Amino acid sequence: MIDWEVTEKTIKCEVIGEYVTIMVYANGQVNCSGYNKYIKKNSKRTIKDKKIMSKKLKKTLKCEGLECPRIINYKNKLFNDNI
Repeated sequence: MIDWEVTEKTIKCEVIGEYVTIMVYANGQVNCSGYNKYIKKNSKRTIKDKKIMSKKLKKTLKCEGLECPRIINYKNKLFNDNI
């Protein structure tokens, strides 16, 4: 039985080159601060941030969104531990 509403974990994401926070909700939804910052929003600021980070890393950001293996693995671990 799950006795929490949301849990989060901060990890170094090598895809975007900075620390991100992965959030998993008791209902199974997930979220990622890196995804929100660089991918989800399509504002001029987001596009500018993405270009700056890509240049800094010397590679194109290849964020896999909410289907990222880091997110899925963390979510699976949480729900498997609570069976």
